[in-house]
Amino acid sequence: TAKFVDFGAQIACTIPSDILIVSAISNWGGYGIAAALYLLRRCPTHVRYLLKGLCKEDFRMDVKFEKMIPSVESERIILEYFMAAGFYDGLNQELKMSVDGRKFDDVHAQKIRQIRLEVENVST
Repeated sequence: TAKFVDFGAQIACTIPSDILIVSAISNWGGYGIAAALYLLRRCPTHVRYLLKGLCKEDFRMDVKFEKMIPSVESERIILEYFMAAGFYDGLNQELKMSVDGRKFDDVHAQKIRQIRLEVENVST
């Protein structure tokens, strides 16, 4: 991994999977999947197939993206709670505001803002 991927030597996944979602930080991969599903749900073509597959005419389409991924503020509260409970960052084994070895304010919070902005730009 280190030979072909930036920061590859620091990637520390130890759990095998059947489907690979490439993401520098696991949270970001999950946020990306949530954003993609949200955008597909807003697409009239994809919704038609979704409704047909679910056989539901009353399927709620008014889900707000704000509920799909945490805000920077709520993510900060969650991370502070974990720190207070003694949970360490999974990568660097340190008790500090970081996610997979990346500083919360410098990196992780910015990525959340970026994903939210991209979805807003596509949605409008």
